[in-house]
Amino acid sequence: ENKIVKIKPEPLFAVSYYTTDVDAQFSPKIINEISEINSSRLLRYDLIITSHEPTESDSINLDDHLAAIDYYNYHISSPTPTVMDYFGRSIDYYILRDYASSVDDLNKTIEMAPDFMLGYFMRAVARTKKILAEEKQNIIEREKDAFPQIVQIEYVEVIEDWDKVISMQPRLAIAYYNKGYVLFAMGKYKEAISEFDKALTLDPLMGEAYYNRGFAYMNIGEEDEAKEDISKAGELGVASAYNLMKLILRN
Repeated sequence: ENKIVKIKPEPLFAVSYYTTDVDAQFSPKIINEISEINSSRLLRYDLIITSHEPTESDSINLDDHLAAIDYYNYHISSPTPTVMDYFGRSIDYYILRDYASSVDDLNKTIEMAPDFMLGYFMRAVARTKKILAEEKQNIIEREKDAFPQIVQIEYVEVIEDWDKVISMQPRLAIAYYNKGYVLFAMGKYKEAISEFDKALTLDPLMGEAYYNRGFAYMNIGEEDEAKEDISKAGELGVASAYNLMKLILRN
């Protein structure tokens, strides 16, 4: 009852090989490109979409991903590297939390295949994780009311990637959700709410979108809307909804 719990938004959806919650992952059939890549067997594992990525304390075979990077290095150094060589290496870098290298490979992926939606999708995710990691390490200090210019520019580039994804797949609910997450991180709560609205129009059972929209409502003082959304998120299985609801009731 008296435990202090850090309240934070539900995380981004990302392309990964791993999820810590099988029930929560999205079917790869939602994104045709993932089904096509998995069918081609060009990558070492099947890709999935998940918002439940492993944390630093979860066990991952690091040596296997380092070996995968060496494999892609060999092919990339050949006279005819492919888009999948760069994209595959970007995923392994991402899983190893080397977000800068992942972004570099995704830049090359997009340069080689400007119509490859997953390139923009994962570049936006990797860029966001890079910004958040830098903030966590106090490399960049973010003030609530005075957003540093460098971070603002980086987040604007992330938004541009999500807009590109949405233009290519306008019915992809998780793209609107992820864009809302970034706007929330920027402190643009009303704009974030608008994106979560769009995500829920396409997927009315996305508990994460209800939760984050409720969190955004709470930040602009609209308590009734916040309670309704957070309660709905709890009904849909978002475990952290209880802590946020308790915070609202306490306040």
